Amino acid sequence: MNLDAARAADGWMADDELIWLAEQAQSAKVIIEVGCWKGRSTLALADNTTGKVYAVDHWQGTPEDAHLKEVARLGGADGLYQTFLANLDGRIESRRVVPMRMDAGRAAVELAVKGIFPDLVFLDGDHRVEAVRRDIDTYRSILKVGGILCGHDYACPSHAGVTQAVNEAFPTVNRAGLSIWWVRL
Repeated sequence: MNLDAARAADGWMADDELIWLAEQAQSAKVIIEVGCWKGRSTLALADNTTGKVYAVDHWQGTPEDAHLKEVARLGGADGLYQTFLANLDGRIESRRVVPMRMDAGRAAVELAVKGIFPDLVFLDGDHRVEAVRRDIDTYRSILKVGGILCGHDYACPSHAGVTQAVNEAFPTVNRAGLSIWWVRL
């Protein structure tokens, strides 16, 4: 398991969560990550799969998180995206990581039209309840049978929308690390 680059990258993913993502990536050939920020979790996925990671984000922050919106603003329109590209350097050139700078819904449609269906989807984008509901519904519809749908920030008081949307969608979920939820569909 290779987590050196992921551990060195800026982000909020705890070490046990990086380990879990890396373990799941080892058996996944097509991975979609929604919400990549600076690439910490993307690195854990990319460095531990023999497949490909589609990294979906608009790299502008979200309206409900003033701190993240301010970081995005201070970095300029492309600041966060340029940081992500620098952190994922050779992985993008080798096409092991494919950045998709767009809305999560549009990315799912584009991937499905191209016949790209994931074994693993990791949701960590917009944490508002409506957005999480939409991401769950959208990505569960393109997930391969037997694939894993998972996400970050479950049971975190500061991200109650995640917990609410996940609990509405699934009667029970598995847990990994501090705040990863997951189901096999």
